[in-house]
Amino acid sequence: MQAALIGILLSAGIIATLESDEMNPEHVLVFGRVSDLPPALRASFVPPES
Repeated sequence: MQAALIGILLSAGIIATLESDEMNPEHVLVFGRVSDLPPALRASFVPPES
């Protein structure tokens, strides 16, 4: 169930991953939208030519 939920969130542009908390093994850790990242950390970032 976690993998499906994470897949849906990622396809919607939301950064999510499995929670590594042993007390709550079914939780999903959500960071925010990809658009909230600085440009250098986005997957579509192309460095300027020097």
